Amino acid sequence: MQIILILVGVLLIDLNNNLTDCSADQVVLETGWYHSNSDRNGEMRVFEYLNETMYVNPTPIVTVENFERLEINETSWAKGEFMLAIWLDKEGTKKWSDATEFAMNNRTNLVFILDNKIINAPMVFAKMTNGATAITRKDLSKKDLEEIKGKLER
Repeated sequence: MQIILILVGVLLIDLNNNLTDCSADQVVLETGWYHSNSDRNGEMRVFEYLNETMYVNPTPIVTVENFERLEINETSWAKGEFMLAIWLDKEGTKKWSDATEFAMNNRTNLVFILDNKIINAPMVFAKMTNGATAITRKDLSKKDLEEIKGKLER
């Protein structure tokens, strides 16, 4: 199964995250959290994520520069499922709080981009003010999260 990522050009990615074709005109988004939008209002980048088209605002909310600590933990809601917890610096905490409030009020997803691919795109149901965020997806194993953590720590 393959996912098509459309930016300025087309980037074809298989589920093992191997690049199989790449356009030289592609715009690479910095690693971090972004706002999504359900339509093409404003400047957006188009991604395919879990068989759904997502429009992503190319201005990051927070980037790896705002990450203070990363930790892999078992989730409290499902035995055997893991999450990558991310603690943000003071600036990132304020931006994240504003972004989660906006996403909650506008019923939009927040999108985590790594290697110019969507890794996570959760819906937000509450304003988050404690400076913590997480990557959680049932299909990501502890090993997958360890690989992501390793990339973020470089």
